[in-house]
Amino acid sequence: APYTREMPTLPRIHDLIDEVGKAITTVDFFLVKLKEDDLLHIADFLLTDTQVKEIKFWHTHLGDWGMGCLGKGLRDNHTLVLLDLSFNDIGDAGVEALVGGLMGNTTLECLDLFRNKRITDESVGVFEALLRTTSIVDLIIQGTSISKPNRMLLARLEDVPPLERGICKGLSKKAQKGMY
Repeated sequence: APYTREMPTLPRIHDLIDEVGKAITTVDFFLVKLKEDDLLHIADFLLTDTQVKEIKFWHTHLGDWGMGCLGKGLRDNHTLVLLDLSFNDIGDAGVEALVGGLMGNTTLECLDLFRNKRITDESVGVFEALLRTTSIVDLIIQGTSISKPNRMLLARLEDVPPLERGICKGLSKKAQKGMY
């Protein structure tokens, strides 16, 4: 079993922001085994946070159960630029739940789903809708079970700069040019 460590509680994150007097822009939960209560706290944090730009959930055992909760937290988040969900055993049901919260997002530029092998071609339509209605310019789906033709289709959609998709609010210079 992989090494796991206890998650820093969100009140500690807020205390750290106040103590240091600087914004924390990256939160990394690498190898932290998250429980449902932890994810509910994270979702609440995402609803009100205006500072964190990147969140990384590498190997955190989220699976499909965690995606609905994250989706709710991201629904009104307008600061997050990168969401890394690599190696989390996410499947098509999890993708649908997550994307439900991301639709219309104008700040997220990179969604990393690397090595979530249970994501299949059934999620392609959901990803197409996501790429047409958000600012995402980098959808990382290598290591999933999506077929090569469908990966190529999604890559072509990624290449359309968000400004051409009608997304212009909150974009970084890289995203405006369709580069990440």
